[in-house]
Amino acid sequence: MDVCSSQVGSAPSYICDHRAVLARRILLFCSIVLLAAALSSALTTSTRDDGQDAVAPPVAAAAPPTARVTAALPDDATVSAQVGDVVELNVTADEPERVEIRDLGVDAVVGPGLPAKLLVVTDRAGEFAVTLRYSGREIGTLTVTDR
Repeated sequence: MDVCSSQVGSAPSYICDHRAVLARRILLFCSIVLLAAALSSALTTSTRDDGQDAVAPPVAAAAPPTARVTAALPDDATVSAQVGDVVELNVTADEPERVEIRDLGVDAVVGPGLPAKLLVVTDRAGEFAVTLRYSGREIGTLTVTDR
């Protein structure tokens, strides 16, 4: 039972007003503390656990590709390139398909009237099958050798 709302032996009104004022002051103080914390957090720089300023790791400069190899599949059965080359494969198909070089993670939609262009920057040596996904037919091979 609240002292301010009881009928018998009720407290004077200035005590009840004092409690409301005290509650407002506490709420105002908490709001100011939260605002100050948010402001200081926004103005400070982030640091690592070891106390040093966080710095982005340096970006390694990639060597620019040295050559561009262009071929048309399925006309060119084997396409030869070297590591670092840009390979552009222009693929045509008689039916709606998806052409892919699974080992390199490259694919594109191809179909009648919709040629596909696969662009690959060769990053490793090997032989990579160029296939049509739905029919499972291999239409060519990309052979990449070391420089």
